[in-house]
Amino acid sequence: MSAAEGTSREAEAAKRAAEKVQWRAERSVHHQEMMRRRQADGLWREGRRQQREREAGVALVTAWIAVLVVLDSCTRQCLGLPLFVVGADVTAELAVEAPRALLPKELRALLLEFRPYYDDRPHQGYELAGLSPNEYAARMAVV
Repeated sequence: MSAAEGTSREAEAAKRAAEKVQWRAERSVHHQEMMRRRQADGLWREGRRQQREREAGVALVTAWIAVLVVLDSCTRQCLGLPLFVVGADVTAELAVEAPRALLPKELRALLLEFRPYYDDRPHQGYELAGLSPNEYAARMAVV
C-alpha cells in the first residue's frame, strides 16, 4: 500500500465520519421536532375534548341563510349582499325583488321588465305525455 492510498483512505474515513456526525445532528433535530409535534398534538386533542364536553349540552342551530352577491361586471364592484333568511327556499321572485333597492336606476329598469315565465307550451316526451310542465305539475299535485 502506498502513501497516497493510505492518505485517500484516511480522507474517505474522515469524510464518512463527518457525514455520520451530520446525519446524527439532523436526526436529533428531526427527533426534537417530532417530540414538539407530539406535545402540540396532545394539547390540541385535549382542547378538542374539552370543547366537545362544553358543546355536549348546547343545542345545535342549523338555520340556512342564502346570500346573493350582486356584482357589476363592468366595474367589478360589489353592489350589495342581500340576505335571505328563508335559506334553501329562496324563490325566483325573492331573488329578483331583493337587489332592486341595491341597483342603480338604469339596472332597475331592466328588472322591472321581468315577468315570471309560465311554461304552458305542450311538450313531447314520455314523462310529460304531451302536457305542459305546469299542467303536468298540477295533475301530479292532485294525485
